[in-house]
Amino acid sequence: MNVDASITLTDTNNVLSKYGNLLDNSANLQIEKNGNTLKLTATASSKESGELQYSMVPKDQVGQSFI
Repeated sequence: MNVDASITLTDTNNVLSKYGNLLDNSANLQIEKNGNTLKLTATASSKESGELQYSMVPKDQVGQSFI
């Protein structure tokens, strides 16, 4: 994507809304998440490749027991 270009992705399986914790954005994209829609925008500091990783559990609670 070019700088300031955006792409909007819609999760038609309706599960993205359950993943509220961003764990990784190694592409350094600007992210707007609203329910099952994800808008990605490239900035001047964005990289050509990378990963976005979301989790249901906050990063500091991964590996913790739930009771």
